[in-house]
Amino acid sequence: MVIESILALAPGGEQREMLKVCITKVLNYYEKENEALLGSGPLGSVMDYPDVECMCFQLSLQLEVLEAHGFSLIFLQPSDILVIRYKEFTFYWLANLSQIVPLHSKDPTQMVIVYPTIFPFPKERCAPELLQMNVLPFITPCSASYYSLALLCLNMLNLSLAALEGSKLFYFLERVLREPSERWCLYLF
Repeated sequence: MVIESILALAPGGEQREMLKVCITKVLNYYEKENEALLGSGPLGSVMDYPDVECMCFQLSLQLEVLEAHGFSLIFLQPSDILVIRYKEFTFYWLANLSQIVPLHSKDPTQMVIVYPTIFPFPKERCAPELLQMNVLPFITPCSASYYSLALLCLNMLNLSLAALEGSKLFYFLERVLREPSERWCLYLF
């Protein structure tokens, strides 16, 4: 599933096959060496502040790259993230892109949900506006993915937003937990 998700955005032909071989080798190595996949890895439980801060920063950059290429995610969940530890570094990758949707062709601040792979959406992972979906295609702000990232971070810390007041993570979460038109995905590290 991870490989197919990554290849969904890859070019076709020989480049796609080379990418598939490389990804398979990397994933096999890290699966064996580090139990890198979430669920069996660190995101299956509560994480400490520095790890969540790092995860939040890295995933926010990946959401921005997706948007730059005309896509967004409906929501994030721990099982969608691949964790790779190498020496003192930890990398968090959006590995399951099954919740990926295109941005609206006329308004790139909106995403278009045509056929959700999971419905109803999990309330503890989704922006409130997604829970109002009653017709397809459903057009909603792409900032819903930012809100979902905030929920993931709070869940991984097992803390409320108020408990983080004054921290860098607090200010990021505060920006992305606003009303959809006021959300801003900017993590100042």
